[in-house]
Amino acid sequence: MKKIFFLIILFLLPIIVKAENLNERLAGKILLQVEEHGEAWYINPDDKERYYMGRPADAFNLMRSFGLGISNRDFERFKDLAPKRLSGKIVLKVEDKGKAYYINPDNLKMYYLGRPADAFNLMRSFGLGISNQNLEKVPIANNLINANFLKIDKVIHILINKERKKYNLTPLSWDDKIAAVAKEHSENLARENQTTTDPDLLCNYPMIHHEGYHFGLYQNTRLNNRNIYNFDLSGENIALIPKIKKIEYKSKKSYDCKTKELNNAFKIILEEAPEDEKIKIIKDEIKNRQNLIANNPNIEIIKKSYKTISEIENEAVTGWMNSPGHRANILKKEYDTTGIGVAEINDYFIITQVFTRKINCGYKNAQCCEETSYFYCYSPFTCQKNICQ
Repeated sequence: MKKIFFLIILFLLPIIVKAENLNERLAGKILLQVEEHGEAWYINPDDKERYYMGRPADAFNLMRSFGLGISNRDFERFKDLAPKRLSGKIVLKVEDKGKAYYINPDNLKMYYLGRPADAFNLMRSFGLGISNQNLEKVPIANNLINANFLKIDKVIHILINKERKKYNLTPLSWDDKIAAVAKEHSENLARENQTTTDPDLLCNYPMIHHEGYHFGLYQNTRLNNRNIYNFDLSGENIALIPKIKKIEYKSKKSYDCKTKELNNAFKIILEEAPEDEKIKIIKDEIKNRQNLIANNPNIEIIKKSYKTISEIENEAVTGWMNSPGHRANILKKEYDTTGIGVAEINDYFIITQVFTRKINCGYKNAQCCEETSYFYCYSPFTCQKNICQ
């Protein structure tokens, strides 16, 4: 039985044709993002997608991962000039310690990559400057280095402020410390989902929740436990976004994952449970989902296609805006500061946004707040010599 599962289908034929023409011309080249900070991208000749080269070690490992093994005999036969079919590719001398060579598509000459720093400098020296507008026409590969570079968190922050602007609300200021707390919670959730999101199985059972058991039950406690006290109001949104747009697979029998029913039941149970029982419910649910994943039927995945990073960013914000509770956080006029943290686990992104209203007094180790006839601090602190302790 052959099945095709579609998450989102888009038809943009005119743009796709232009992009394909550009991709063919740029295959195998190194592109430098001249309108930013000179970030370097490699266009893989096989899939015509762009890969961020990152730091020297990242670039070196990236290029070697695309390496095509050749014998010493073939290498010598090339006489430093490779055949056109190898244009822009990396070849590895498998009989000579795996030495890597880049084949420059401009002249088909082979250049030794050497150590990571040498390889990085060499690749950048072949770089072709490109505008942001043209770079966006080249599809971005779905790999971890790309996701880290793209700063999904900052783009979502911009999109959130655009939503607030529609309602004449002031934009939310970015706070790195709050973002670090949000990211830590996303990373904890990602670790929980390591074994329940197997990319080689049909059914995945990811779960997200506000409650945490690593460094605080809710966001206000997590902020305090990372020495952030200068707020008197806080909120949190979390999104779980699959990277997969479409899966094509073969299976000997049909199988209903029942993921939606599972998530709805877990949400109701968790919301109705007393505070002191929530962590046990979460841990029990993780075990339950691990058992479900272990009983998944075997399937043969033929092909996966992935969403673009832009689609993921917009899906997160659109999903929040279509959910009353999340929307209320985004449009709450009292909030003035935010931080967003993103984690990646298998074929999913977990995105956490924390909102706060900053205060200038009354928090731990800050000056006491002053009224006409008295000084005060926010609970649980008290004013001692005009300092909240």
